[in-house]
Amino acid sequence: MLQCKSKMMNWLTFLSRIFLGPKLSSRMDLREFLESRAAYLAQKSISEYTQARANMMFSTLLGEKAFQDAYERARWFSFPATLAMVAEALAARFRNLDISGTDSINVMLQSMAEDIVSTYPVPEGENADFWQMKLLELERDLLRAGLAAPHAIHLIPKARSREIFENLPVHPSVRKHDFGMFQNTLSFHLTEIGAEIEDAFNADSARKILEG
Repeated sequence: MLQCKSKMMNWLTFLSRIFLGPKLSSRMDLREFLESRAAYLAQKSISEYTQARANMMFSTLLGEKAFQDAYERARWFSFPATLAMVAEALAARFRNLDISGTDSINVMLQSMAEDIVSTYPVPEGENADFWQMKLLELERDLLRAGLAAPHAIHLIPKARSREIFENLPVHPSVRKHDFGMFQNTLSFHLTEIGAEIEDAFNADSARKILEG
């Protein structure tokens, strides 16, 4: 029965890909996808880990100002890394479609990232050039990734997962042995986003996006 149900779901997924077509067909669509999935990846990874560690105390912690501040800080400081991860996953998809050079793909994604963070405030206590420095890090990540064949999606978080882990709203003494588990969680959620990316656009829509 379960096997039959699984086959039916696979068939429905196949049909949806045929009849619904690509979900992303413009640069605006892609920009919104990049921003929303980066925010999701940051939020999901932080909240899942924190809830698992706090257990039944999580709802209590949410009512404490010190925890709220630490949680918000974690979100701000994680977003640049998750933005770079999702951008690299998108770049990998474009490169695998073999419709444009790596440089033009990277320039497009860097421009989108710059547009996204241009509306964001500088996190409290940080220098005015906070976002400019984070954009340089994203550019570095895309350039590094472009020097070799596209990475498998689950490997992308390895470069910057430590950055997110160190900013979690959990005391270092509590989370000190959890890095491997946390990195695996990031990889899992980025792989889910990678599956979305696979279905989000085909070669024709990718060309349209790149042409602007």
